[in-house]
Amino acid sequence: MRSQLSPLFLVAAVGLSACTVTHRTRTVGKAHGAAGLSLGGPITTALDAPVPMPVVFLGGRYGVRDDMDVSLNYNLTAPIVPSIPMHLEAGVHWAAFQPGLRDQPDDQGWSLITNGKLVWLSDFETGQVVFPALGITGAYRYRFIAPYLGCTAAVNAYRPFERTNWLSFAPHVGLELMAGEHFGLTLEASWLEAGANTYGSGLEWVYLVENDEEKKWLGAFTPMIGMSWDFNTRPALAESGIQEKQP
Repeated sequence: MRSQLSPLFLVAAVGLSACTVTHRTRTVGKAHGAAGLSLGGPITTALDAPVPMPVVFLGGRYGVRDDMDVSLNYNLTAPIVPSIPMHLEAGVHWAAFQPGLRDQPDDQGWSLITNGKLVWLSDFETGQVVFPALGITGAYRYRFIAPYLGCTAAVNAYRPFERTNWLSFAPHVGLELMAGEHFGLTLEASWLEAGANTYGSGLEWVYLVENDEEKKWLGAFTPMIGMSWDFNTRPALAESGIQEKQP
């Protein structure tokens, strides 16, 4: 498999292995769904200015239980930019606790969300890359605002550079704003490929320190903005033993 993958495809795989949608601090509720759109990517000076790569993800979620969602996300940038391969992610998201569950009120309290996903990259010509990722996000919600932080680890054995680690990390911090019962807005910053070697990627990354040959192990800063729409309001949380509040 590795010998059949072109260098250009592997370069794109390295740059996108941790690039994904913004995180949510809550599940959607059993038998309910949500759609999401994320915009943003690693900051690069490829266009002679430090701007984020315009990576756009479109996805959806479905509530298997009140505390568990499944999701599917697709990178819409792939058909437009030739050097970016097809990028598809399937995930499972479990809330150990969150507002509305585990004896917490609906609009205030702590949440801890674990995220497991399988990432598939392919250009349908030179090969494909499939690898797992696991993340955790903690947040505190007060009414319509929920700051959060966490980290995602990806296991990618297809990296093309000799000094590149097979395990990559992407810490993230963000703020989720909930407008009413349906719409959510997320502002997030992440550090993709933290501590990994992205030398030779073909892009001049903007690092936290001077970008010389000896200091190419710092990853890339990635700002993102995300929007979500929940198609239903949250149901009564029967599985947790919490009854919906009556007006």
